[in-house]
Amino acid sequence: MMNFSGKTAFVTGAANGIGLGLCRALARNGANIVLADIEQAQLEIARRELSTFNVRTHAIEVDVSDAAAYERAADEAEAEFGNIHLLFNNAGVSLGPKPLWEVTPEQWEWIFGVNIHGVLNGIRVLVPRMQRHGEAGHVVNTASIGGLQVNPKLRNGSYAMTKYAVVAASEALALDLEGTNLGVSVLCPAPRRHHASCLVATPPGAIGRRLRTTRRRHCEGLAIRRAVSRRRRTARSRCRCALRVLHLHA
Repeated sequence: MMNFSGKTAFVTGAANGIGLGLCRALARNGANIVLADIEQAQLEIARRELSTFNVRTHAIEVDVSDAAAYERAADEAEAEFGNIHLLFNNAGVSLGPKPLWEVTPEQWEWIFGVNIHGVLNGIRVLVPRMQRHGEAGHVVNTASIGGLQVNPKLRNGSYAMTKYAVVAASEALALDLEGTNLGVSVLCPAPRRHHASCLVATPPGAIGRRLRTTRRRHCEGLAIRRAVSRRRRTARSRCRCALRVLHLHA
C-alpha cells in the first residue's frame, strides 16, 4: 500500500507508546483511525490529540484477549467507518525479569492472553472482513527483538516466549495470504530508554490495581523530569519504519 489517505486503520494498544506513535504517523498520512485499548481515560486523551490532524478517529475500549469483546469492537469500527484496510496488532504486556518457575498460572494466562491471543483474535476477527471487501490491505503485528532472541541482561523469558509466537504467527499468516491483496509485516522494536516501572504492565486483581496506580503516578512525574521529546522522536522513528515496511510489502 502506497496511499493511506482515506483508508481506515484499526490499532490496538493505541492509547500510548508505540501504538500511539503509529496512530500519529497514520494520521499524518491521512488515514482514519480506530484506537483500541483497555485504558479508557488515556484512550480518550489520545483520540483528542489525533483529532487535531484533521482525520476521522474513533476510540473503543476493549480487552484484546476477550474474543467476544474483539468481535464487538470490530462491529463498532465497521459501523463507524465501513471497511477496515490496515490492522495493527500492537497491544502487549510484560511481567519483567522473572524466572519461569516463579510465573503463576494466572500470570501465564494474562500474558499469553494479551500478547498471543490478542494478536490471534485480531487475525481471526478482522482478516476475513478485510478479505471480503476485496480492497488492498495490510496487517502489522508488533513483536519485539525479544521475539528473535532471549536477552541475557533483561531475563524477560515469559515475554520473549510470546513474541517468538507473534513472529511465527506473522510468517504463517504471510504464507496463508500469499497471492492475495493483503500483506503482512512483523515489527520487532528494541527496548527504549524508559524507567522499568513504565515498561512493565501489571496483572489483574487488587495487587495489579495498586501497582498500576503507583506506576501511573511515577510515570506522570517522570514525564515532567525526563526528556519527553527524545522518547517521542524514537516512537516517531519506529512508526515511520513500520509505514515503510507497508510500502515495501505492497
